[in-house]
Amino acid sequence: IYLAITDWWFRRSRAADDVRMKGNALVKATIQIYNTIREQLLPTPAKSHYTYNMRDISKVFQGIQMLGVPLSDPKQLVRLWAHETLRVFHDRLINDDDRLWFCDYLKQMVDTTMGLKFDKVFEDYGDGSGT
Repeated sequence: IYLAITDWWFRRSRAADDVRMKGNALVKATIQIYNTIREQLLPTPAKSHYTYNMRDISKVFQGIQMLGVPLSDPKQLVRLWAHETLRVFHDRLINDDDRLWFCDYLKQMVDTTMGLKFDKVFEDYGDGSGT
């Protein structure tokens, strides 16, 4: 169902063809992140809010679809997708170990599922040092 929604949105928003071709990878990566985070970051008494459901996947796609301009570059789509997955999943995490694990996993997903290299997608953002 997410693929159908994504395809519809790409057509409606007049996204470039090479962006549209990332739709399947986008859905696959989002579902894989959802499944992995549910398995790896389980709720504990200190992390009782580490509960995830299908609405979290929907939130990622709703956030992406709020973009009001057509996407012309697959890197733009991947940056937007990464932002939304960080917003939906990463923002809940309460310690540095969990946050680092998620960021490493997100990088891995971009490299393996999106057909792009994380370092190339985010090269305009420096080395991550904040300087």
